Amino acid sequence: MRSLAHFPLAVLLCLFAAACFLETSGTRSPASTRSAASQSQPDTKRAPTPGVQSHPKAPATTPPSAESIAEKESKPLNVVFIAAEDEYRSEVSLAGLQTRVTEWGWKSTLLTSAPNQSAADNIPGLEALDTADLVVMYMRFRTIPLEQVEHIDRYLKRGGPLVGIRTSTHAFAYPKGHPLVAWNDFGKDVLGAPWIRHFGHDSTTDVTIATGMEQDELLKGVEPAFHVRSWLYDLEDKFPPEGSHILLMGQSCDEAGTPVMSRRTSAVAWTRQSPWGGRVFTTTLGHPEDFENPSVQALLNNAMRWAMGVKPVEKRSTEPKP
Repeated sequence: MRSLAHFPLAVLLCLFAAACFLETSGTRSPASTRSAASQSQPDTKRAPTPGVQSHPKAPATTPPSAESIAEKESKPLNVVFIAAEDEYRSEVSLAGLQTRVTEWGWKSTLLTSAPNQSAADNIPGLEALDTADLVVMYMRFRTIPLEQVEHIDRYLKRGGPLVGIRTSTHAFAYPKGHPLVAWNDFGKDVLGAPWIRHFGHDSTTDVTIATGMEQDELLKGVEPAFHVRSWLYDLEDKFPPEGSHILLMGQSCDEAGTPVMSRRTSAVAWTRQSPWGGRVFTTTLGHPEDFENPSVQALLNNAMRWAMGVKPVEKRSTEPKP
């Protein structure tokens, strides 16, 4: 093989210039790439998407260190609650959770659809997510515009923790061909399950702690078995995906509360990691009556603190103060 010394200087200079060009092209920033592309063609990829396939694999979740827990507990944390659905009065239920975090010394904001909960295309105030430490979401079939979706997109991509409740598995419902239609997969890609079907509004659900999860800190204060008003979401043994940690299982019951063993069981609460490394807790419970159940209250309290990486609260004492 000939050494570089055998090549004329002009050839070497050409090779060097070509290498510099390729290196510069390969390290061009995303912003400059978009700018160049926008000069020659319309920006058809502007709409953000939560799709897992378009993002690198997230790093493994590691438990928070004692130092990070102490740091978080030493400052007022900021929670944004999003109640945007018109079936379950989530604005009332989330206001109850808002009261709880206020007792912990956390700051909070409750966002709702406007002008009313039936308005699928407007959730004012989502810019609050830009400074949020935690988002608790109870959404259903929204079609909010790009400028509002972008706040959710940025929050997720910075690894923001998320608590998703019930209908948030089908938070978005953009029509076919819409630039944001990929967000219809938010439940599957981010929360760990899509909407499939349920067993009817007259049914209820028996809930039990998943095998092997009895000592999990998220289940502190949760009874081994309890009954809820929510009709069970059938996940068809397909969800949540591998790598999720199932906490609670549900068995559908008839109107009288008798288990219907011919109906398959499904997970009703689990944790996982978002595609961008954030902690995610999902539950398909969430009927208004569920929020009055002490086990559901304990579960959601623990979930919010777990998502933030802080210790669960001790169970409240029922004894009168001296």
